[in-house]
Amino acid sequence: RQRFPGKRVEVTWPAWPEPAIKGDDTSVVRRIACLGSWSHAKDAGLITKALHTVLKEEDNIEVCLTANNQLHRKFHKYKSLTVVPAMNWAEYARWLREQRFDIGLYPLRDNRFNQARSVNKILEYAQTGAITLLSDVWRSHELSDLEGAFIPVANDTEAWVLALRKAMSEHDERRTMLEELQRKTAIRNVSARSRMLWAQILELDATPN
Repeated sequence: RQRFPGKRVEVTWPAWPEPAIKGDDTSVVRRIACLGSWSHAKDAGLITKALHTVLKEEDNIEVCLTANNQLHRKFHKYKSLTVVPAMNWAEYARWLREQRFDIGLYPLRDNRFNQARSVNKILEYAQTGAITLLSDVWRSHELSDLEGAFIPVANDTEAWVLALRKAMSEHDERRTMLEELQRKTAIRNVSARSRMLWAQILELDATPN
């Protein structure tokens, strides 16, 4: 809007399906994920010590890390490590919908690039039934629409350790947060809004098939 004053600027959320609330037992955290491409590589380093600390206490948890951001190299000795290979977006979206995670980690350094990110990662994790722990330095205006549906964490090791421990122990709270995210994404009606926007741009019929 600053670069193009007077122009119409539309901001849309990623059009994921509704967050998944899995029917299986959520009282025990079984899988933690930190998913991200190479652009998250330096950000992921923010949680290395905290994740090591928690996994030493809870060695029955599987941790899932993407090959792209190299964080997995710091955990190569951990017995329950899954490394997700690089894949294109269609493959990744298909793979994601087949997963079941409990907690998703989204560490971010405070810089202009990260401040411009969308809420996509929160919605990605929600597809798997996971709540998101994310760095509190992120001040995107879009986050105000999701207040109560994620956990902000200060960027220091102790804060991440405490946040992880708390999220792991409060399973009812995790489910409540997912339900709140479901409610808020339903209000946004992202798929319908995106369809209408592109129909206007391309001068097409926006009626779903």
